[in-house]
Amino acid sequence: MTKNYHGGNLKEGARLYGLREVELLDFSANINPLGPSPQVWTALQKALPRIIHYPDPEARELKEVLASYLGVPAGQVVLGNGGAELIYLLSRFFRPGRVVLTAPTFGEYGGGAPGVEILPLNLAPERDFRLTLEQFAGSLKPGDLVFVGNPNNPTGVLTPRETVLELAQLAAAAGSQLVVDEAFMDFVEESQSVVSLAGAHPNLIVVGSLTKIFALPGLRLGYLVAREELVSQLEDLLPPWRVNTLAQAAGLVSLRDQEHLRRSREVVKEEREYLIEQLKDLGFRPFPGRANFLLVSTHSVGVTGAKLQSFLGPRGVLIRLCHSFANLDDYYFRIAVRTREENEKLLGLLEEALAASSSPAQGRRDGK
Repeated sequence: MTKNYHGGNLKEGARLYGLREVELLDFSANINPLGPSPQVWTALQKALPRIIHYPDPEARELKEVLASYLGVPAGQVVLGNGGAELIYLLSRFFRPGRVVLTAPTFGEYGGGAPGVEILPLNLAPERDFRLTLEQFAGSLKPGDLVFVGNPNNPTGVLTPRETVLELAQLAAAAGSQLVVDEAFMDFVEESQSVVSLAGAHPNLIVVGSLTKIFALPGLRLGYLVAREELVSQLEDLLPPWRVNTLAQAAGLVSLRDQEHLRRSREVVKEEREYLIEQLKDLGFRPFPGRANFLLVSTHSVGVTGAKLQSFLGPRGVLIRLCHSFANLDDYYFRIAVRTREENEKLLGLLEEALAASSSPAQGRRDGK
């Protein structure tokens, strides 16, 4: 099975550009620019002596605190060693005839079911890559497993709650199962989450992540919310102790630090809007994302993402090239929203890269 390409690989970036990992400014991974809650470091120090013991096999306290944060009963929650583990679990559990997804989207949907047919529904750049119910209405079949990211990765596009619920109804009528990935929903100011409804809907599952807004990707911490009967069946397929001691400790204090969450959303919103305007001024086309990252088209400036990265990399900056996403080409890249100082550094280097580019005007591509 071909492995998907992802951002955030600092070791590879350091190797490619002859730098140390600490010298890299990573815009390729979509992590909270403020980092973890300050309380996490103290919690990890206190938890370190406990690594000589097994963790709580079911992570009960973390599950209860997370359930309260999400507004659902604890019996509707499954914890995982990252959201990707649970995405793979769903493919193994349902054994779908097809996996239906939008394009572009996160590359791990359908993982865990090698050889399964993938039906991509292409999203239109002229519509800012927004999904339409009409695309799904004529496409779903019994036994399909449907994945939708909300906000979607890499576009950042947010689908209204009402549309997601209509899609769940379409899936139910077709005999399909809908999985909504809300890994980046915590960054949205006016949440469109459907997580509180997943327990009552037989064809709706919500997957989420505690590593994005809480900046804990190295600890791996994800969750799934569904009706209790399904949760029980899924738990039977998972091993105990899958959420380690340090992840449990960090997750607990992160969920309780509401001020850090509030400040994180505020900074991301302000910096995202700043980046959008500045990127437009440079001649790029950033798409109107609502998460902590932006998809950017370079068609209008005639320079590929790879060419930009070749300029940025030796100068210690990583961006996410998007040629590996279905329905995107070499003229797209994705960047995380970071702090003002870091964003200004990226923008300055992008301006230099464009000035240094020798691409002739006639080589430019249509920027639809």
